[in-house]
Amino acid sequence: AEAGATVKVYDGSTRIATVTADSGGHWTYGVTGLANGAHSFAARQIDLAGNESGLSAASTMTVDTVAPSAPSLSASFVDSGASATDKITSATTATLSGTAEAGATVKVYDVSTLIATVTANSSGQWTHNATGLADGAHSFTARQMDIAGNLSAASAARAMTVDTIVAAPSLAASFTDSGASGTDKITNASSAALSGVAEKGAPVQVFDGTTLIASVTANASTGAWSYNATGLANGTHSFTARQTDIAGNLSAASAASTMTVDTIVAAPGLLATFVDSGVSATDKITSATTATLSGTAEAGATVKVYDGSTRIATVTADSGGHWTYGVTGLANGAHSFAARQIDLAGNESGLSAASTMTVDTVAPSAPSLSASFVDSGASATDKITSATTATLSGTAEAGATVKVYDVSTLIATVTANSSGQWTHNAT
Repeated sequence: AEAGATVKVYDGSTRIATVTADSGGHWTYGVTGLANGAHSFAARQIDLAGNESGLSAASTMTVDTVAPSAPSLSASFVDSGASATDKITSATTATLSGTAEAGATVKVYDVSTLIATVTANSSGQWTHNATGLADGAHSFTARQMDIAGNLSAASAARAMTVDTIVAAPSLAASFTDSGASGTDKITNASSAALSGVAEKGAPVQVFDGTTLIASVTANASTGAWSYNATGLANGTHSFTARQTDIAGNLSAASAASTMTVDTIVAAPGLLATFVDSGVSATDKITSATTATLSGTAEAGATVKVYDGSTRIATVTADSGGHWTYGVTGLANGAHSFAARQIDLAGNESGLSAASTMTVDTVAPSAPSLSASFVDSGASATDKITSATTATLSGTAEAGATVKVYDVSTLIATVTANSSGQWTHNAT
């Protein structure tokens, strides 16, 4: 203004101050307590001669000290798993969006951590794609800062829980481990009780090898699950389980629990080897009182050996399935050897085919003998004759070999017929 001039200061039409320009024509006024709203400042001067000027050009400002309302916020994500409304998911992304004042700066938080700053468009719409969300609970809120710099309160929170990790469930197979060993997992049982622990309420898939055999649900309070596998076929079974947690994550397979079902066992082989003495080497009649019994069975099987209905030995087949038993002191008479096996699963076979022998250590009684010839000469009973032939005959055991002697000289060897009759013509 002019040096020394009186300056009247206005806010709109309201004079708010009167000040005096200094010797250099400068003036100033600090205005305080401005109300919210538009302000248009102007001034006029009265010079030392009393002349009053018109208003200066206006200088405007708008005061805004009111925080904006909280923006709206919604969180959109794939709510995976059994429930589509529980907000537990294996997804690690979410689309956050809402409305604010047009042009406002929107600050987006996950709990208390600022994760994004975006600007609402001219319609007030804003959006942010949250990615790489860590496992755990997330609570999203937003606050807006208006163009005056006022920061709103937080929006209502939108929650989600990210769960991308699920451990394999536990599994144990319980069954009767029959047979000689209670720990070899070979059994004639065709059923097993499978059980374990998973996440509470989780669906559990049970497999035998690669075949899904059951789908069960873990207890909602304890996580325990169980399944009775029945009608198991002969062969090896390898049971595993997988669980799907509440977020829809499918676990790896549990450690396997195995068993081998064996309900079938064949009769073992058996052969009796002995010295077949006597005239025939194939008639199985012998003076020997010992025999070697041997055969094949399942590897490790228990072999019961019988003579008739009497069990005379119990032996074990070797890793190649071979077994043997040396029987001694056999009594005179017929012997019929057979065997049955009990395999590792405890199955007992029927009897093998019999292998027979007859022991005969008793010398036969002397055969009968008569000599028929022409008793020539004066007496027919003096056994003095001019004949040079005689018919020798008698009885012995059927089939026996009869040796005929003249004094100590063997003159013939003949065989008694099936009726025990034998004959020899001495010439």
